[in-house]
Amino acid sequence: MADTGSGKTIAGRFSSASVGSLPATVKLIKMLDGETVLARKDFAWEYTRPYLMSLEVNADRIKAWIGEELLFEFTDGDEPFTCGAVAIVCEEGRGKNGSVRIQPI
Repeated sequence: MADTGSGKTIAGRFSSASVGSLPATVKLIKMLDGETVLARKDFAWEYTRPYLMSLEVNADRIKAWIGEELLFEFTDGDEPFTCGAVAIVCEEGRGKNGSVRIQPI
């Protein structure tokens, strides 16, 4: 999360969730004065399988992949982030993370 100096805390998150018998999903979430789900899609997560998750942000355009599959291509016209930070968050259950790479596009 980053403090913009304007009193707003900003963060972005690419997350997954599964509840009971509902289909597993992957969500693109924006944190700006609260949580906004920008996009959501069913995704059949396999418990023991590793996944490469990629997020590309260019101005107000956001693209998100799992492996080679482009899941989301989204234009954020509502206060797009111009700076910020990166975090890996596991809210429930467990996660195992490998390397995290940040680079200009």
